[in-house]
Amino acid sequence: MDDARMTFTAHLEELRSRLVKCLIAIGIGFVGSYFFKEQFFQVLSRPLLKAMGDKGTMIFTGVPEPFFVYLKVALVAGIFFTAPIIIYEIWAFIAPGLYVQEKRHVVPFVFFSSLLFLVGALFASWALPPIISNPCWPLRSTSRSARSSCWHSGLFFNCPYSSYSYLKPGLSLPRPFPDRGNMSSC
Repeated sequence: MDDARMTFTAHLEELRSRLVKCLIAIGIGFVGSYFFKEQFFQVLSRPLLKAMGDKGTMIFTGVPEPFFVYLKVALVAGIFFTAPIIIYEIWAFIAPGLYVQEKRHVVPFVFFSSLLFLVGALFASWALPPIISNPCWPLRSTSRSARSSCWHSGLFFNCPYSSYSYLKPGLSLPRPFPDRGNMSSC
């Protein structure tokens, strides 16, 4: 859109068009990733299989479980591969509303946030499987545990940098919370 002032409905229309572009990109990435679902699953399950060693194997405990596990793997891979398009669409929607000095902070923020999220997710996928691997768990709960630990670990690794990048440009002041007195009397 142009840099002129836009009405609220024009903003909603632009947001809708950008979200549709993101969903189309994710759909294309999903379809492309579904052709390689077994290879992606092997790569993702390698740390867990290594942690289990000879004492266990992964099995599907239900009839539809292989289909849904592969579907989720392909969806996550599709989102991963289309992340540059998604980030660009978010940036193209937000950028016209930012000042020049605010735009300078976006590229380092996106780069380091993405890097730290990937480091956290890799930490969760390589360091945590010995802890969460249990030969008695069905594959569905094991994959859910692995997926949520990657997500949460990636977010956790982002916390220090997010706090720093929030304080550095002056968006907030690093002052302590105001003294409210003794809160134990409430």
